[in-house]
Amino acid sequence: MNKLWIAVLAAALAVPVAAAALDKVASLSGELVDMVCFMKHDGKGEKHAKCAQMCVKGGAPLGMLTAEGQVYLLVNEHGNEKPFAEAKLLAGGNAKVTGLIVKRGGVQAIIVAKVEKP
Repeated sequence: MNKLWIAVLAAALAVPVAAAALDKVASLSGELVDMVCFMKHDGKGEKHAKCAQMCVKGGAPLGMLTAEGQVYLLVNEHGNEKPFAEAKLLAGGNAKVTGLIVKRGGVQAIIVAKVEKP
């Protein structure tokens, strides 16, 4: 019985380490979408740009839709808020975002460190 508990405990401790090992700094390019409209009615593209800007300004979460169809939640970095604020201004358009990519609980996100127009 003790061996079983040791194995269970070792497996439980290994999971957070494995998840943390996936975190990496990278750059993503794609469309900055407001997550409310994107998730509710696939709001994206040039015809949705003005709505995306209004929604993000009003507090909607910001995401990035890559050319491969992957969606990343954009997250503000505590103590370095300027790049995230710049990303919000580009909502509805394309951008290149650099930062720490994290995956937690089925959600993938990028902690914004730098934003550039393409």
